[in-house]
Amino acid sequence: MIIYTPIDMPKLVVDDWSIFWDIWNTEASELIKVRQNTQSSPTQIGHSNIWNGLDVFRVNPSFLSSWKCKFVNIKTKLPKLYKSLEDINQLIPVYCIRLIQSNIPITSHTDDNLDIWSIRAYLHYTDSKSQWYFTKPNDRNGKRTYSNLPDQTKWFAYNDKYCWHGTDFDPNHKKILVQIYPINYLHKGIINVVEAGKEKYKKYTIDHEIL
Repeated sequence: MIIYTPIDMPKLVVDDWSIFWDIWNTEASELIKVRQNTQSSPTQIGHSNIWNGLDVFRVNPSFLSSWKCKFVNIKTKLPKLYKSLEDINQLIPVYCIRLIQSNIPITSHTDDNLDIWSIRAYLHYTDSKSQWYFTKPNDRNGKRTYSNLPDQTKWFAYNDKYCWHGTDFDPNHKKILVQIYPINYLHKGIINVVEAGKEKYKKYTIDHEIL
C-alpha cells in the first residue's frame, strides 16, 4: 500500500516575496489549541509555541479548526498567489487554506487517525535535506522514513491512518507549509491527483511495508 506520494496541484505563485514577508512577519501568529463545544463557543485549551500561521483563503470567514488561526485577506496585495489558491479550490473544494510554520521538532503523530489523504505543499523551503518524515502508526520513536520530492512539484499527499508524520527542525531553515482543509476528503479531485501521483512519481512514493 502506497502511503505517500508527490502530486501535481496548481502551482503556487508568490507575486513578490518582499510583500509576502512583510505580511508574514506582521500578521503570522501563534496557533491556539481549542476544543469544539456543541452548546457554546469553542474553549481555548492554551497557547502553544508549536506553530505560527495564517489562513489565507476561507470560503466561510468563521471557519475554525482544532487549531485557531488568524485570517488575512491577501487578494489585493498578492493577487497571483490568491488566484492559485482559487485554482486549488476549483480542483478540490475547501473550507480553508492555511500557511503554517513549525517552531520546534514535531514527533510523529496522526491528525485524525482516518483513512484519508492529507495534502500539503512547501511554499518556502531552503534546507538541502528533507525534514518531513514518516513512521509506522503508534511508533513515534521508531524508524524514520524521510519524504522526497521531484523538481516538478512542491505538493505531496500522505495517508493519515496508515502512517504517522513528523518533522525535524532547523532554526536556520524554517519551512512554511501549505495545508488545505477539504470539504470532502473523498472528493474525486483528491482521489484523482493521488492516483495520478502514484503512477507519475513511482520513484518517490513510499510503501507502508518499508516504514
